[in-house]
Amino acid sequence: MFLSACGTSTSGLPQNCQDVFKRWDELIVKLEANSNIPSSYVQQEKEERSRMLKLARKIETQKQTGICEFARRAVDEKLQALASGPDGLNEHIKKMEIMYNRKYE
Repeated sequence: MFLSACGTSTSGLPQNCQDVFKRWDELIVKLEANSNIPSSYVQQEKEERSRMLKLARKIETQKQTGICEFARRAVDEKLQALASGPDGLNEHIKKMEIMYNRKYE
């Protein structure tokens, strides 16, 4: 059984899904370590990860690969933004909010 940093097992999922959730855990750990990131954003990321894991568990195996590929792209974008510099993730968040027409606190 493989437990993630978020304490949820990803066993039973295809390898690519397990890899995505491992990267998501990496993102969450980095967010938690960054004092510039609001705790509300970190909590939102944890909740999004949890929802995606529940969804991946409910759908057919052949569809798990697709949903995990979608999640991988989103997680990779956030990791790249975080690595790009102190304001990289904040800029990424603002860009996504404009796209989704949401206001960031």
